[in-house]
Formats: sequence, structure tokens, C-alpha cells
Amino acid sequence: MKTDLKVMYKKDQDIQNLIINTSNEKVDKSELERKKYAIFKTNCSTLKNYFEEYGYPTINHNGKKISHTFWLLVQHCDHDIDFQKSVLKAMKSELKNNNVAKVDYAYLYDRVQINNGKKQLYGTQVGYDENYNPYIKELINPSTVNKRRKAMGLNTIEEYIEEIRKIQTMNSKS
Repeated sequence: MKTDLKVMYKKDQDIQNLIINTSNEKVDKSELERKKYAIFKTNCSTLKNYFEEYGYPTINHNGKKISHTFWLLVQHCDHDIDFQKSVLKAMKSELKNNNVAKVDYAYLYDRVQINNGKKQLYGTQVGYDENYNPYIKELINPSTVNKRRKAMGLNTIEEYIEEIRKIQTMNSKS
């Protein structure tokens, strides 16, 4: 699985970087998006098979890198929310034992919430307005989000938005 995860991760990141880095060029974005979706779907199928047989790859059995890579690829299984929910449930049961990263759990929790048309808890999921300015998608109790974020090892919502803006600036210069 370790080798498969590396290959899946590379394909996942390569297609996303290609999309980001061709944002100013005259390229058929819809074709790139189709390729991205196909990669995500193929990766998800492999992840599901692994998950059904072995469960979530916890830190204590697989190390932080493998656990994190598996989580990241699950984040991109938006077409299969039930699978994301199953992984989230498995992660939650390992959270108290520190066998999954709190940050990873927070991101997937919010992703599942947004994918189900609900408000997020930790403010990890962003949208972009018509000028491509990032904003935090709808939140449960926005006034206490930074307290919840801190408990999960996340920086403040303000710092998070600033990080996203910096990444956008770097990408637009490359």
C-alpha cells in the first residue's frame, strides 16, 4: 500500500499543480478537470478497497506520513461522501489515542459537513468570490471558531486566510 499511496499522491498533486500553474494560459481547463476527476475516482476506488480490508492506516501502525497521505487522498473523494463519512468515523475512534492527526480529522470533518450541505465546525473549507478572493464557507458559531481550531492544532482563521492569500500570490507569480 505504501508504494500505491506514493503513486496515487504524486498523480493527485501533479494534476492539481498543473491546473494551478496553467491558470493564466489558454488551456482547456475542462479537460484538465476531467483528468483530475478521473484520477480522484481511481484513487478513491483503491483507497476504499484498502479501507474495507484493513481500516484506517493509523499513525501507530503505519507512521504519520502514510496516515496523512491516505487522509489527503480521501479528502479528494468528494464524489463518495459515504466513504468519507466511514473514514471520518474510523478516524474519530482513533483520535483519543493520538493515532490520527487532529488537523487531518478537522479538515475531513469540515469537508464531510460541506459535502452534506451543512455548516463546518473548524473553518477549514474555503470558497472563492468572483474576484478569486478566498472566504471561509459557512460556519457553526463563528465567534468561537478560533478556540475550536486551536484545540485541533490549527492556526487562527485570520492566519489561515492570510496563508491562502500568500499561496495565491506565489502561484500567480510562477
